Amino acid sequence: MHPAAARSTAAIWDELLSLQAELFIPSELAFFLEAPELRNARSILDVGCGNGDYVANLCGYLPGTRFTGIDVSAELVAAAARRHDEPQLAFAHRDFFDYVPAGAPHDAILFRFVVQHLRDFGAVLRHAASCLAPGGSVVVIEVDRDASLAQPAMPRFDAMIDAYVGEAARRGRMRAQLDRMAAIATGLPGWTVVREAPIRVPFLGPFEGTKVARLYQSWIDICERTGGFEHPFDDVRSEVSSWARESSAFSRLAGRALQIRRDPN
Repeated sequence: MHPAAARSTAAIWDELLSLQAELFIPSELAFFLEAPELRNARSILDVGCGNGDYVANLCGYLPGTRFTGIDVSAELVAAAARRHDEPQLAFAHRDFFDYVPAGAPHDAILFRFVVQHLRDFGAVLRHAASCLAPGGSVVVIEVDRDASLAQPAMPRFDAMIDAYVGEAARRGRMRAQLDRMAAIATGLPGWTVVREAPIRVPFLGPFEGTKVARLYQSWIDICERTGGFEHPFDDVRSEVSSWARESSAFSRLAGRALQIRRDPN
């Protein structure tokens, strides 16, 4: 039995979210700092905050911003509250579509690796409008699989991701439609796409025993636990372990960041 089988789903997500926060934020931070309305935001809502590691990193660079993190996982929200006691941070167990700001509306709402799990981006923006100040922004950060690269190639890992995306599409999730987000936003009244930027996170191997290898293995664990499809996951783990030992191993993880502004009127 693989060790992941003995861990809770929340524990697997906890590790994955921590790795993604630590490894990706140096490449994502500029998207926030380059926009005055984000850099100077008084209040940002993080939807799907998980264990809070990402916003805890962000708050060090945006010291004047108060962050509210919400998530549908009570276990991850409890972990966030235990781990992060910065006065800028607050966490709550909430579904976004039931969320109402306790005080003034937020200046920005962040969806990081969240939209892919949802069904209707138009519905996301419609509810976001009720939580945002006029002129506020929605920031979406999502994967860009076409621009991601591993060398040597890992066909078993790629086949697993294909199966994950296919199952997500079958369930009606946005994972297979992420390239349509800007077009959907442009077609909705009251919203303007103001920025779209690539995110590239390169790493040089070998990766054995590193956080990069753990990241790939955590993705396998999540696909096995939550993907809803049968697959030879142990074969994928063996492939990733062999890849990580290669002295010439290379990884480029890619994403896209999108800023959509609510019209001020």
